[in-house]
Order: sequence, then structure tokens, then C-alpha cells
Amino acid sequence: MSEYIIQPWGTAEQDLEDVPAELTELAKKVTKYYDMKVKNMLMITSKPDKGGAIWRIDTDKGARSLKVLHRTPERSLFSVGAQEYVVNQGARVPKLIRSKSGDNCVEAGGKLWIVTDWIDLTPADQTSIEGFAKLCYGLGEFHHHSKGYYPPFGAKFSSRLHNYPKQYEKVITKIGWFRELARAYPETLASKTLLKMVDKYQQQAIKALEKLNNTSYYDLIAKGEQYWGLAHQDYGFSNGQIGPKGVWIIDLDGVSFDLPIRDLRKLVTSSMEDKGAWDVNWMNGMIQAYNQANPISPQLFEVFHTDMMLPNEFYKHVKEIIFNPDTAMNEELLTLLSNIESQDATKWTALQQLSKDWKVGGKFIPKNWEEAFKKKYPEKYARKNYGMSDKLWEKLKQQPFREENWKENIEKDLEKSKQTIPEKVKDVKKQPQRKWKKYRKSIPKRPKKTLPKRPKKTLPQKYKKRKLTKNPRKLPLRKGKRKYTPIRSPKKPVYGTPLRKKYLAEKKLKKRRRSTPKNFAGRRKKFVNSLSRKRSV
Repeated sequence: MSEYIIQPWGTAEQDLEDVPAELTELAKKVTKYYDMKVKNMLMITSKPDKGGAIWRIDTDKGARSLKVLHRTPERSLFSVGAQEYVVNQGARVPKLIRSKSGDNCVEAGGKLWIVTDWIDLTPADQTSIEGFAKLCYGLGEFHHHSKGYYPPFGAKFSSRLHNYPKQYEKVITKIGWFRELARAYPETLASKTLLKMVDKYQQQAIKALEKLNNTSYYDLIAKGEQYWGLAHQDYGFSNGQIGPKGVWIIDLDGVSFDLPIRDLRKLVTSSMEDKGAWDVNWMNGMIQAYNQANPISPQLFEVFHTDMMLPNEFYKHVKEIIFNPDTAMNEELLTLLSNIESQDATKWTALQQLSKDWKVGGKFIPKNWEEAFKKKYPEKYARKNYGMSDKLWEKLKQQPFREENWKENIEKDLEKSKQTIPEKVKDVKKQPQRKWKKYRKSIPKRPKKTLPKRPKKTLPQKYKKRKLTKNPRKLPLRKGKRKYTPIRSPKKPVYGTPLRKKYLAEKKLKKRRRSTPKNFAGRRKKFVNSLSRKRSV
């Protein structure tokens, strides 16, 4: 399976159903790693410029989806782990099917492959605010369930949480490149209009960066990746569709740690572009729907408002001219620039009204917003306030959002389980200490275990008679069994007796006798030779 390496086989404009024959053969081999029998394979879509594809496969266990992830295996492992984590948390995301070996993915052709359940989905209505509100509510649910994710071992860590200032600086510098390209290619159709618009949008990006540095952005990102969870990075009507029990989110290839308002900002600004003008009521409806599933704090909304001040749509459409300036600055770009200019006239009044509505003490965020959130979103605080059992808490989390009769429903659930809502939950730490002391006194104490006393160790009789009256060298005595012996003489019990002195004297003589015979014989020969020489003379 490692012979064929998957690589991009075309461009984005190519037919999506046209894939290499080697890739389809590889897909059939991958299906054999799963406990299923494939009856039919149907190509759904592909990415020829990146090297990804999706098939619908009919098996003996129902319809399933086979997908090859176009990113590197390490980066794809991050998204595979995220998909499995979010499903376990209760999010509406297709469940991963494990292979025969128990793995949630298979590596083949230098890429990762996954098999998931096939879910029949329909896109939401793009013409009404209700369709956008459903999409935003589903996005908020996904962000809420993604909190606390830790990537698996071997996965490439992906986070955009700290990249906001760099992204703003990148936009400012590239808008400066647009100016230079418009001057370098004056013969193109869109060069003159682009040269007129560049200064204004560069100033907008600079103001957005200055405001970002004055917000509480750095305090928010200090809470960490697990606190904020994952962002989809490519959320829209194609990746968020309506299915059983609500909105289902698919294609989690590019998920990464980020502030949750990144996805919401992209959805709001793209909807305003499609609408042709910035509408405050439309934006409020989208933000309110998201706020029901995943509440937005005033500090987070301030960063969200700052991110919308950035000229995102202008940058998104014009950045392609860097690669092909002579062909990209054509009539199509000219029409896009005129639409962006007309929309920008309504953008700033709408953003001003939006900031008034969502400031603390405004239309949607009251002054005591923390207490208001607890009343408005009781499911997040019910266990803390009412001391519910684990079964009831799990049941409440599965129920949909309730705003009006939430307290009555909680009381009914508690009556069924023969529980009542206490007025004040007693805290163990706040109870008086006197009662606790009386209770402790009433508890009978355990009797202490008495062990038998060990008999004292007595020395042998021969050591008792002798007394250490003499210790000429003042050697330290050994502790333990042989209390009356010095450290240097473990064999002999007493040091300094006449017998011991005699023994040491004999030992010294033996050492001398062993070392002197050869030397002595040699000296004797030399002495005799010297005498004979003298006599001859």
C-alpha cells in the first residue's frame, strides 16, 4: 500500500469526480482494513489541487463515508482526534468507525483515511434570518462541546489563538503590496480603482490593530487553548447542514485551537457581503442565536467587534493578484471592488449600532451580566445551584435550550425523582465546628495495640569478665553485637593484652623475613666481591 503516494493531480477548476485510477484502487484496499463488505462506491467530491477525496460506500452495515485527508498525517491526526473527542462530548458530528485493529484511522499513500457514518443532510435556508440563526446555533453548540480537547500523541499541535496581531500586521503589509502592484501594472483594468482604494483600507487595518492592542485580547488568550476549544476555520452552509435533531457539522479537516468568534465573524461578514449591505438586525439575530448555545462575554465581544473592523472582504478578494497581477486585475476584480466600496458605506454605521447594543448595560448585555447569564442559561448552572443528582444533570444537558419555563421543567424532573429544590444548599465548611467536635467525642476510640516487650540483649560470659582498662591507641569501639571490640580488630575481643602484643610482634618478624632473603643474598655477594678485589690489589 505504500507504493502509490497521493499527490495533487490537478487544479481547483478541474472536474471534481475525475480522480486517478491508482487512488480508487487504493481506496478499495483501505476498505479491507474495516469489518465490512463494500457493495458499491460512489465519488462525491474531491480536491484535485490538494489531493483529497470523499466516497459514499454502501456496505452490509449500511451507508458509510470514506475520506482521504489531504493534509500531512501528523496534522490530520490532530483533526481525527478532535472529531472523536467532540462526538464523545455529544456534538452532532459523524461518528468515526474503527478498523479491525481498533484504530480510528488508516494510513495509506502518505495520507490518513477515515470511515464515518453516512448522514443524509440538507442545507439551511440562505434567504431568511431563520436559516442563518440555525447555522449560528449549531456553531455555538460545536464550540461548547470542543472545550477541553487534548490532541493525541504524535499529532501536530495546531493553534491560532496567539496569531491575531500577526494576522493584522500581515494584512497591513500586503495591502501595501497591492499599491505597488497597481503602480507597476497601470495598463490593467482594475489598477486605477485599486490605487484609489488602497490607502483607505490600509488605514482601517492600522486602526483595527491599535484597537486590538487596547482590548482584553491578551487576557483572554492567557486562559489557554483548552479553555476556548476548537474553531472550524471553514464553517458555512456547505459544512453545516440540517439533519436529525439539529445542525450537523462535517469536514473537520482544518480545525485548530482558536477564539470561537473567528468562525462567527467569518459567517457574519460573508452573509453581509452576500446581502449587499450591512444590516444591524440581521447581525443581531445571528449573534443572539450563537449566544444561546455558547454565551459571549463583553470582553470576547469586544475582540469580535474589532475583528469585523478589519477589511477582511477587501483583502480576501484582492490577495490573488500577488501571484498573477497582469491577469488577476481584470474586469471581474473591478466589479468586486465596486461592490466592496458600496458595502463599506453601510458598514461603519452598522458596527457603531452593534457596539451600542452589545455593550455592558446595553440592549443584550445587562449591567449584572454574570447573574443574568445564570438565569438565562440555567442548564449551565443548575447543578451548582440546586445540588442535582448525576442522572438528572445528564438528562438536563441533553434537553434543548429553554428560556421561559425552565424552572417548572426542572421542578417536574425533581418531583419525578422524589427530590425537592432546597432553598439554600448547605455548605460543609460553613457548618459550626462545635457540633462536629461533639460528634467526634461521641465516636468510640479504637484501643491501641500493645506489642510484647522485647527482652534485653545480654553479652556472653567471657566478654562480661573482661574490662576495658587499657586502650593505648585510643581506637573507636564498634557498636552493635561486639560492643567491646575496636573497629580495627574485629576478630579479637580485647585490644592491648600481652598475648595480643606477642602476636603482633611475631607478625612483624614474618613480614621482614618474607621481604629480606633475596635482597640479603644479593648484598652479601656484592660485599664478598668487594673484599676480594681489595685483597688482589
